[in-house]
Amino acid sequence: MPVPQTSEDRDYLVMMYEEHAEHARQHEILRAAVAGFFVALIAGLLAAPWSEHHPQRELIGATICALSLLGMLLNAKHYERYLLHNSVLTGFRKSIEQGLTDGLSKINKNWRDQHRKHHKFLDDISLHRLWLLVYIATFIVGALLMTVGWLQRSSS
Repeated sequence: MPVPQTSEDRDYLVMMYEEHAEHARQHEILRAAVAGFFVALIAGLLAAPWSEHHPQRELIGATICALSLLGMLLNAKHYERYLLHNSVLTGFRKSIEQGLTDGLSKINKNWRDQHRKHHKFLDDISLHRLWLLVYIATFIVGALLMTVGWLQRSSS
């Protein structure tokens, strides 16, 4: 890992670190915004007027399934971009830490380790997978609507 030789080197590393941290944050914000939008859209579809033999039930269920799949793909892409920026900023951080005394460079690791001890269960749960569960749940709802619609149509 290269060690910053001058204050200009350190300034450049800090600037690049901050830029990638901002990009990573933006992807997390976009992921949350997309999830909120898709869940609201799906809720709107579920609030459509229902009757026992609603002619559009299968179409609404298929639309919910399609929106769920699109939401999953967008979620996965934003997470992939987040990971990209996070790995790049980790490289910049490690290079910045090369110029620090040993105690200072270990602050981040030590506090993360302490956090993991106190929050073991939640630390082991991937937030990315929880976001995917939202879309899996809405996909299941859409599939159930299509199935109910088909069963009711075939029994009529």
